[in-house]
Amino acid sequence: MLNLFLPNQHVKSIFEIQPEDLKRNGIKGIITDLDNTLVAWNQKEATVEVTEWFERMKAHDIKITIVSNNNQERVQFFCEPLSAPFLYSARKPLKRAFKTAAKQMKLEKKTGGCHWRSANDRYSWWKYGRALYHTSRPHRTN
Repeated sequence: MLNLFLPNQHVKSIFEIQPEDLKRNGIKGIITDLDNTLVAWNQKEATVEVTEWFERMKAHDIKITIVSNNNQERVQFFCEPLSAPFLYSARKPLKRAFKTAAKQMKLEKKTGGCHWRSANDRYSWWKYGRALYHTSRPHRTN
């Protein structure tokens, strides 16, 4: 049972997740949380590094959807400059938002990936998806 909460891969930051590696493993999309995953909870906008990471993913046809339990205003303000699709008030750990994001990106279980910080997100995606990445310091560049 505890294996449900273990990642497929542990990385120090999101910047270690490379589009070439995802493509090599058949991953066509990423579902990620926002607060304390892409940036600190009180960081309103994407950092330059996060913006560049999104651009690298897009250049390699890796789709990204942000799924957050936060409110529409917070999530929309962060996502619009990135042109990133998002779901807010997601009610994680319920898996509905993960299914919705995967459907919107036209992903199947075998072609989706998830990046998370919380055990609830891990379990929700495990029930639905395939690749799990965990970061210890997700929003920092060093």
